[in-house]
Parts: sequence; C-alpha cells; structure tokens
Amino acid sequence: MMNWFSRKKKQPTLAAVPAEEALEQAAALVPAYFTNNSYYVAFVKNRAQQKTREAFMNLLTMEDTSGHLFSVDFWNSMEQCATAFNMKDIVEICREKRQQTITSKQNIPAGEAIKITPDAPEQV
Repeated sequence: MMNWFSRKKKQPTLAAVPAEEALEQAAALVPAYFTNNSYYVAFVKNRAQQKTREAFMNLLTMEDTSGHLFSVDFWNSMEQCATAFNMKDIVEICREKRQQTITSKQNIPAGEAIKITPDAPEQV
C-alpha cells in the first residue's frame, strides 16, 4: 500500500517559462541607463526581428562587458531563457553570475545594477 503522505511535491523549476517570456522579464530588469548601450540597442533590434536567441546573447554580453553586477531576478530570468534554449553552458554561467550577486552581499533591487570594476562608467 502506498503512503500518500510521504510523497513530496516536486518543486517548480525555472524552466517553466517560455524563452520569449523569460527574455522579456530579463529585459524589464535592465536598468534604464543601459538603454543606450550598444548591446542593448542590438537586443532591441534583434527582438524586433524576432531573433530571440541573438537578443538573449546581446543581453548576456551587455552584462558581461559593462563592469556592473545585475540583480538576482535578472539572472533568474536569464537562466530560464537559457534553459528554454537548451544552452546548458549558458545556464551554468547564469547560475554563477547569480551566485556572484548573492555572495557580493549587495542587495541589488530588481531593475538595478551596481558598478563592480573601477573603470566601469557609473551609467552606461
């Protein structure tokens, strides 16, 4: 006889969101002062042309080259998108970046970023 009470509910995974939706969530979490960043401009162009994978890579590259640390929420959305695209290596990068944000002990609000390299501009 099965013990119904011993069953554990499966935890929802970050992959439950389609790539396009996760990408829009991540884009909404990009600080407003990044809208003139060349990678963000390319992101907007690729989204308009429905090149979702390329747009995703623009956001990833933008964060990586900006000298800023983005919020945990941003990285959760980016991980969801990478998972939907089955980009396992990028999923790991997103997890590492999220962990970097957590271990920095900075409470970065959603939609904000903090400068982490001395030569990074205050606002991009």
